[in-house]
Amino acid sequence: MDDYRYKQLCISLIPNLSAAEAQRIESLLDTRTILTLDHRAISRLIGRRYASSVYDRTKLSSQADMAANSCARGGYSLLSAADEQFPPLLRHIYDPPYLLYVWGNLPPAAAGVAVVGTRRATTAGIHRAFMIGASLALGGCPVFSGLAYGIDAAAHAGAAGAGGRTWSVIGSGLESIYPKAHISLCRKMIDAGGGVLTEFPPWMGPKRWTFPKRNRLLSGLSSAVCIVEAPAASGALITADFALEQGRDVLVDGAMCASPRSDGTRKLAEDGAVVVESLQDLLRAVGGNGTMGLQVTQGAPPQGSSVEKVIWYGSQRFVIWRNDEP
Repeated sequence: MDDYRYKQLCISLIPNLSAAEAQRIESLLDTRTILTLDHRAISRLIGRRYASSVYDRTKLSSQADMAANSCARGGYSLLSAADEQFPPLLRHIYDPPYLLYVWGNLPPAAAGVAVVGTRRATTAGIHRAFMIGASLALGGCPVFSGLAYGIDAAAHAGAAGAGGRTWSVIGSGLESIYPKAHISLCRKMIDAGGGVLTEFPPWMGPKRWTFPKRNRLLSGLSSAVCIVEAPAASGALITADFALEQGRDVLVDGAMCASPRSDGTRKLAEDGAVVVESLQDLLRAVGGNGTMGLQVTQGAPPQGSSVEKVIWYGSQRFVIWRNDEP
């Protein structure tokens, strides 16, 4: 890791700094000085009171070394808002991340679509999320989600299974991926050209507050957020709130509005979210361009079509097909 990246890594480990405050420290000080800062010096630099209780400068150097070693060991990349490859939409949200850890491929410059919903999804909701992820991938849209059980994992698996790119934004560090059962899914996503993103240091485990914090990144990376199935208290609704604050489109899947676990989804529809009734409607709503007429279905494709690929998710069979009729 070069000196510049190590300097950014040190600053990112000073808690409770905004990206703008971190960038100010980066522009004014060298790494040696940054490692000696106490809370009073930080207060002077950022122009506000910085609480001493949240920061222990004696640990900063060792933590930075730990993070650098983790990146080297895991093959993780670092991406800052100053980098050309940083996603443009994310750079301009109200509270952008100062530094992202990336496992796999860097996120695209083009906006994607966030697909989110409940961890406790119905079987129908899981299958629908899989087809939505696959359809978006076939339509050329990067897919973002949160790697959780239920809707998130199905959307990731559908996108990767269809040969598309999908990224998860997680609420923990890359050495503490949650849930651990989805590490193999992460590898499939990376093999398909996607990856895993987080602003938390590698060793940090998931906390109750880290999931809402990461949700702003899910919506920030995307031009639209699609809620598949979400009860009234679902964290997916937090993502929808961030999307509205950031000026993103909020879509709900009409096929799942009747689900007993879609109270939150129905409320969004009542409040004016765009209801998409079909996979093709979804693609049109987000500007997908389709991939040579390919579509995905659960079970047998229509007559007059040719099967391009069969994907399994658990025990369920999905078919990517092409309409050969003129």
